[in-house]
Amino acid sequence: MCSIVLEKEIAEYACILSVAVGSEVVQVVVPRYQEKEFKPGDKVLLSTKAFVPIVRKADASFKDPSSKRSSKG
Repeated sequence: MCSIVLEKEIAEYACILSVAVGSEVVQVVVPRYQEKEFKPGDKVLLSTKAFVPIVRKADASFKDPSSKRSSKG
């Protein structure tokens, strides 16, 4: 689900992200070594695997491939 980082709180061993998901705000814990990847305002993809949240920064690689136009004319 595409979400937006609202706030980042750095703790001793982890980073806590407050993320807007639809009309809800959730807090997600990410490892401290990943804290530099995220800043408030970043668009992120939030998912879970075996009840463990996975946060990845959304970037150009996630564009819809069907939006490409053919250059043939």
